[in-house]
Amino acid sequence: EEWWTSRVSLVTVTCTDDELLSVLDRALLVLSIPKSIDPDKVTISGYTAKQIEQQYEERRMNGSYISGISPGGAYDSIWAIALALNKTAAQLNTNGTGCEYLSGTLNITLDNFTYDNARLGCVFKNNLASTNFIGASGNVTFDSKGTL
Repeated sequence: EEWWTSRVSLVTVTCTDDELLSVLDRALLVLSIPKSIDPDKVTISGYTAKQIEQQYEERRMNGSYISGISPGGAYDSIWAIALALNKTAAQLNTNGTGCEYLSGTLNITLDNFTYDNARLGCVFKNNLASTNFIGASGNVTFDSKGTL
């Protein structure tokens, strides 16, 4: 559960657990996601999971991509972020987001994003949490903790 407290694989890390937790508090981690989809099922992108995997393998073989990642998981993560950003962009300059109690403004564009705009961060997080689509690894949705 608390993998960050294990110093076995983090021998050279000199920061404290509290310092790690403060960074992880706002982190978006992409982990390997097991495939749970028919490889011929069309995903949100219009490609099948099999086509996405083939494109990844072609690029990996010619040196464009590195080995050791979950292509479906990475692909789905990018789609989740893009969909959440689109929803967030549509809510800019509006009220009723549920994040009005936070500092910051939505009277901006995404081009003006800053990490200290808590209201914009809240809206993005809520939109990411409500994301649901068919991806390369299967149905992509998040639980109440933001876990895929």
